[in-house]
Amino acid sequence: DTVIDEAVAAVGGTEDKVVTIIPTETGSADKVEVSIPADSAGKIADADAALIVQAPAGAVEIPKEILTQMEGTADQTVKITVEARTQEHIADAGITADTTGAVIVEVTIQKGDTKVTDFDINQLTITIPVTNGFVAGKTYDVIVISEGKANEIVKGLCIQQGEQKVIQVKINHLSTFVVLNPVT
Repeated sequence: DTVIDEAVAAVGGTEDKVVTIIPTETGSADKVEVSIPADSAGKIADADAALIVQAPAGAVEIPKEILTQMEGTADQTVKITVEARTQEHIADAGITADTTGAVIVEVTIQKGDTKVTDFDINQLTITIPVTNGFVAGKTYDVIVISEGKANEIVKGLCIQQGEQKVIQVKINHLSTFVVLNPVT
């Protein structure tokens, strides 16, 4: 909680108000879970800041409007998980497109014991690292697999972040995201 307080204080005078959490002991972990006290979500939102959780499999940016929904007491926890998934995870998802070489990432947020998946009109930004077969500035189809909903296809923009190309998707619910290989 003290680290979050220090981060919130540091973003107070900046133009891009973002608190970024980058776990340092992930190695090449396929799954990264970050837990923060629910009252810290409120502190970040009160500072007009967003929260970004970065992991090897991808990142999620949670804007202040969604952080406000996550706010709670110090004894409650908000857990953000970013996990690389395999073909087996989507085998029963009813996808008709060729998923050979697809990048598959599942992003979840949980407040206490409750999985939070729908954020009304507020949008999260999901960032998924991709290979060099993608072209920066171009949009690509991303299949979104949500529990209890039909699969949908959204557009993701490929951007260059340093030496890494990523696909960014803005969406108001959490799911498993399947970025199709552009060369299949």
